[in-house]
Amino acid sequence: MFNLIKNPELKENAEDLVDNAKVRAKQIKNEITDDVEEISAEVKKSATQLGKKVKAKSAETKQEAESFLSSIKRNLDSDKISDKSTEIAEQLVVFTDSIKEELIDAFKASIAGTEKVVRTRTLLSLSVAVGAGLALGYVLAKSGTTEEA
Repeated sequence: MFNLIKNPELKENAEDLVDNAKVRAKQIKNEITDDVEEISAEVKKSATQLGKKVKAKSAETKQEAESFLSSIKRNLDSDKISDKSTEIAEQLVVFTDSIKEELIDAFKASIAGTEKVVRTRTLLSLSVAVGAGLALGYVLAKSGTTEEA
């Protein structure tokens, strides 16, 4: 590549510069790989924690549902079914609101965990997002050309 350079010192400096650039590129690649693996581990940990929380809330919700059903059974056994229908409807609204709040809290927790990872690794997160966007664009462009053919 540097055969056209007549000055041996200049040629050696150019070769050293190329070698140093190659070494630095490998170092950067290794650093990015390590960071991606670390982010993957953090995301997996967050997903596992979220799964455990959702499972615990599901068990709690199941108990509430069973309690609600037993309450309905007690109310159906009484002579005042028409009077109790309003009470049952109110309990159902409270129950659905409770479930909705728990799901919102779980969703907010997952968003907070993801935001924490993205904020601590901003450049890497941006690089991963750009890479994913390019890959998706490439795949979509390829699929669009095959449909036209």
